Amino acid sequence: MITQKPVVVSDTFWNFPALSGFPGGYMKEIAQWFTPQDFLNLIKDKCDRKIIFTESITYKDKGQVKTFTKEFPGLIAESPRGMGNSIEQLAEFNGLTLGESKNLGQTSHKTEEYIWFDFAQWFSK
Repeated sequence: MITQKPVVVSDTFWNFPALSGFPGGYMKEIAQWFTPQDFLNLIKDKCDRKIIFTESITYKDKGQVKTFTKEFPGLIAESPRGMGNSIEQLAEFNGLTLGESKNLGQTSHKTEEYIWFDFAQWFSK
């Protein structure tokens, strides 16, 4: 290891199953370039409106490598709702878009559902 210290790396990707996994790891850039309507246009003829957000964390030290991965399935809303970038206005989890959750000062999922919670529990042992 170059740093000689433990390293934690986090990465996320999004995929639309109806679009063969697009945009994957490029969501950050795509969400800046696309409007909500661009996303809606891509799936307008698709029966499957699912979107899946996948989060991964990998920890590495001299003795081990440990990876945590979790998928968060959601739906694409019929129209933009809430604030934020294009995908935040459309990606719906638990009945609210990410943008609506932001408006309410909430997160899309309970704290204990997030991958960082799993990592923290493992790391604290």
